[in-house]
Amino acid sequence: RFTTQSMLEITDILTKLIQSSIRKGTKVYRYGGEEFILILNRVTLEESIKSVKRIVKEVDESKLFYKGHDIHLTISAGIAKYKTGDSSETLIEKADRALYEAKKAGKNCVKVVE
Repeated sequence: RFTTQSMLEITDILTKLIQSSIRKGTKVYRYGGEEFILILNRVTLEESIKSVKRIVKEVDESKLFYKGHDIHLTISAGIAKYKTGDSSETLIEKADRALYEAKKAGKNCVKVVE
């Protein structure tokens, strides 16, 4: 239904939506085709969960009309808490496990791995 170019454009729109939903200073990176990494510094795990759930809600409630199509975006999120000694690879692996669990649980889910 959508071309690769269309998916890239929709992903760019999603990136802007995520950026508008987070506090200044939070870093957002594209990771792979349709995955993102957010770096939330100096926040508790509970604050991270609250922030990510707000993003999920805002994306779910967004109205996207793209090339004659109404598109309903949903996202799943995995959260990993940094622990002393974690490398960036370890942290990404933990977040990836949490994301996998969120995707298994259904659309608009948030899962945490500590």
